Amino acid sequence: MQQQFKAAWAEQLQAEHNWVNAVAFSQDGTKVATASDTMVRLWNAVTGRPLGEPLRHDIAVWALAFSPDGTKIATGSNDATARLWGRDHGKAAREAAPA
Repeated sequence: MQQQFKAAWAEQLQAEHNWVNAVAFSQDGTKVATASDTMVRLWNAVTGRPLGEPLRHDIAVWALAFSPDGTKIATGSNDATARLWGRDHGKAAREAAPA
């Protein structure tokens, strides 16, 4: 069964991303975030299925991290922005860019 899960996870990941620049696990281990191209994708760590819509930047995303409680995700991109995504992951709660 574990082998089938790994195969299904790999297929889904390849369908979503050309490559992966960063990966982060939530502290409780229930969610995984992957970053590539211009998007971050959240996944159910148990089933390997995507959670919600992708989080978007204008240029490749190179960094990401979950907050300790797993309710927020911070992302950093070559578009010179850092974004903090809240519970409504479809829209950045905050954004910082150089002045």
